[in-house]
Amino acid sequence: MIENGEWTVVDASGNSVGRVDGDEYIRQGDTPLYRIDGAEIYTAGEKGTLVAIIEGKIAREPDSPQVVFQFLRE
Repeated sequence: MIENGEWTVVDASGNSVGRVDGDEYIRQGDTPLYRIDGAEIYTAGEKGTLVAIIEGKIAREPDSPQVVFQFLRE
């Protein structure tokens, strides 16, 4: 699963978003941007909003084929 490894996270265009470093967060530097909960990705913070569902190494918008993130192993 994505949260158990080290991944570079890019958006649908291939632009860098941040990294997953062995935990359940996508971070940019030390700042958590998104929280991974199983196959769901939420904005970081107490009232996180669902932004994507992970399917393999791709995350898509809920109920949409639109790619939000891609996870790349280094």
